[in-house]
Amino acid sequence: MRKLADNLHRNGISVGMLSGEVAQNQRIRTLDNFKEGKLQVLVATDVAGRGLHIDDVTHVINYTLPEEPEDYVHRIGRTGRAGAIGTSISFACEEDSFLLPDIEEQLGMKLECTHPEERLLVKAPKYERETKFKAKDGPRTGGSRPSGGSGSRSPRGR
Repeated sequence: MRKLADNLHRNGISVGMLSGEVAQNQRIRTLDNFKEGKLQVLVATDVAGRGLHIDDVTHVINYTLPEEPEDYVHRIGRTGRAGAIGTSISFACEEDSFLLPDIEEQLGMKLECTHPEERLLVKAPKYERETKFKAKDGPRTGGSRPSGGSGSRSPRGR
């Protein structure tokens, strides 16, 4: 999830995250920013996304398919409320395709499946974590050796 949010941010899209790893007060602030239009995209886990009621959501994109068909219905139910038209897009790999029959049965309809164009199937650039979404405990440092000053090495290390 963090990787997805970082990638969106790196590509100029204002994005917020809702997950268990985000503090409750930050989740509320992020949700308010999304509702006010300050964020274009909200990336959320199923658990963090439960019970959200947000008006005017036009698109829901499933980065992965849920294992339970009811969870799929819950996710896409965020779009197209009150008679509005909404769009749901789901990314699925070959392994996920085995989940589709149960989801389609739950929906009572067949889903349109489209394979990506070959030119779009390129290897993504190496992921480097963005500072915007780093954990609050600060950057990680190398090993756990004491740093000591000059001349602090043992005679063996000289």
